[in-house]
Amino acid sequence: MDKRVKKSIEFIFSVCNSADRKYKVLTVCGLQIRFRRIFYFFENMFGLNEQILERVESISRKLSMPDSIFQFDDVRFYVPYYPIDFIQRHIVNTKTFFEQEILESLDKYIPENSVIFDIGANIGNHSIYWGIRRNVSKIYAFEPVRDTFEILKRNIELNGLKDKVVLHNIGLSDRKGEAGYVDYRMENIGSTHLKPLEEIGGGGGDMQLCTLDDMTFPTNRIDFIKIDVESMEILLLKGASKFFKHYKPSYIFIEIEEVDNEQEVDEILLRYGYIMLRQFEHHNFLYTLAKE
Repeated sequence: MDKRVKKSIEFIFSVCNSADRKYKVLTVCGLQIRFRRIFYFFENMFGLNEQILERVESISRKLSMPDSIFQFDDVRFYVPYYPIDFIQRHIVNTKTFFEQEILESLDKYIPENSVIFDIGANIGNHSIYWGIRRNVSKIYAFEPVRDTFEILKRNIELNGLKDKVVLHNIGLSDRKGEAGYVDYRMENIGSTHLKPLEEIGGGGGDMQLCTLDDMTFPTNRIDFIKIDVESMEILLLKGASKFFKHYKPSYIFIEIEEVDNEQEVDEILLRYGYIMLRQFEHHNFLYTLAKE
């Protein structure tokens, strides 16, 4: 924890040992809570004092925003799963966009008035950055998970971007159908994995699937596409051959979560006329149209 932050919050809560050193004493607004100390070695190794302070600081932040709306600069985020969810926790604790350094690195590829597809929009982190910081003209944002989509919708409204961002509560694949959850974790809702219903078997699907080829959009151009679909990128690309041939977006920014998928993604995009321009951290790759 930053020393300045720690110093500023110690008047509200602090952690120390009892006089006989048998207890860890947490003081919150004058109220003392004692925890029996058992594993002294692990306290030192894992910095339990720091962990306790950080957790209490998170609780304090949560209590300070009862409507779950957090603001930094001119940006507002609805963060109902703070501090559990990884991305929401990052936004609140750092007072910045998630992956801000990557977003800033992409600025030169996204001039003002660009048309963007944000596929796998999560709670709207990237769409809001581009809508406010880059002043793009239109964003088509896709988020298949209903609960996450409702948070996305709220965040777009909070930032006055309803006229700029077109929302789609649908998953993109290589065919129409239904999909179900494979891995939904509250600590990172952005990592939710989907699979077509026939691959997981049984029951009704929680989400609808469609292909980019089957959809129509009221735009003559697409400048930039971001794809973050948790291992469904190959299926998405296979269902988008006509889409890429028609729109020829200038750049494709894609997360390839599994290393085994990198070669196939590269081969598909090469067939569509794209070559890799740059590799970023967290398995993110930027592709651009090859010169004819």
